[in-house]
Amino acid sequence: MYEILANMGQNTLSLIEEENDRLDLQHHMFLLTFGAKLFTAPIPKDQLLHRVLDAGTGTRIWAIDFADEYPQTQVIGVDLSPIQPSFAPPNLKFEIDDIEEPWTFTTKFDFIYSRMMIGSLGSWPKYFEKAYENLNPGGWIEAADICVPHRSDDGTLPLNSATYKWGALCIESAQNLGRSIDSAGLYKEQMIAAGFKNVVEVVWKWPTNRWPKDHKMKELGMWYHENVTRSLYGLSVALFTRGLGWTLAELELFLADVRKEMSDTRIHAWGLIYVVYGQKPKSVA
Repeated sequence: MYEILANMGQNTLSLIEEENDRLDLQHHMFLLTFGAKLFTAPIPKDQLLHRVLDAGTGTRIWAIDFADEYPQTQVIGVDLSPIQPSFAPPNLKFEIDDIEEPWTFTTKFDFIYSRMMIGSLGSWPKYFEKAYENLNPGGWIEAADICVPHRSDDGTLPLNSATYKWGALCIESAQNLGRSIDSAGLYKEQMIAAGFKNVVEVVWKWPTNRWPKDHKMKELGMWYHENVTRSLYGLSVALFTRGLGWTLAELELFLADVRKEMSDTRIHAWGLIYVVYGQKPKSVA
């Protein structure tokens, strides 16, 4: 998303600041989803993590938390964005680089993590291949991403709803721009094709507002609603104007309907979060 916004021209700074706030809120949502854990891969406690890569580190918040929790691990966060946090643990360093270009790391990693990177890569299979090449034998990879369009289990979000159409149009626009934002459902088979073993896919549901009865899901829905609706324009403007040729007036009118639906607790919709992890074989031929 940063790459798209950075080329927008006018109002770029405010949109990027809004995007950074959204990413930090997402971090809280993932912690809530994972029970305060930073990742879900079943890495044994006795497996030493000498080097960890946060690919597409964004606002750096995950990398900072990981470096705090694992002070003996060297953590490297890589991103195109030039964000520099005011504080970083001594075992953490950031590099401004493009992970779609050839990787030039001289030392391999024990864990490679990425999160909410849909639309950022032209080829996920190539990413998984490079991650495999840059992991030590027995090392782990984990990727977490959302998959649009939104869905409902009870039919309260029909295919002709503005919210469903928004996701479908985002997919169409991204394809027109040479990107994919519905790729998360393919991560498992792509990891396996790259050579990873013990690959597991877990799909989580984030409610679009506070409609669930369960307290935890209701809280997740509250934060998800805030995360999406507050930044809906920033998430949509480049895709719809550049990828679909919409005018800003057409976009604003459409987004008003999306916000209205996403605030309606009678609509029991979800955003699907795919979390996929795998391991490089301990013995590599």
